[in-house]
Amino acid sequence: MMAFEKFRKKISARSRNPLVSIRRDGYIVMNGSAVESYLGPARHVHLLYDPQKKRVGVKPLRAEEADAYAARGRDIRGGKGIMVYAATFLKYYGIVAEASRAYAPAWDEQAKMLVVELDRPVE
Repeated sequence: MMAFEKFRKKISARSRNPLVSIRRDGYIVMNGSAVESYLGPARHVHLLYDPQKKRVGVKPLRAEEADAYAARGRDIRGGKGIMVYAATFLKYYGIVAEASRAYAPAWDEQAKMLVVELDRPVE
């Protein structure tokens, strides 16, 4: 008799849990839950990187500032997510996404930013 193996569905882009995806095309995408839970009405963000711990920080801004990235697309595919074109940032820090990967972010209350641990993608 052949043994059965359980199929594990991947988290969908419409997940109710906050998710951040880093895509092959250089976009960092935050789903609606991440926006509602952490970023609010921010239209710009600062991108930060911790090379020792391999973490990306996304800091929401109330207004455009120097070195800010525009957060676009409040209604991506009917959702409330946003995307940031970050190809230069990703390339500079050697963050290579051979395939799009999703991450469960955490909020750093002290730094007031969303933190993505690159060593912990969502399976």
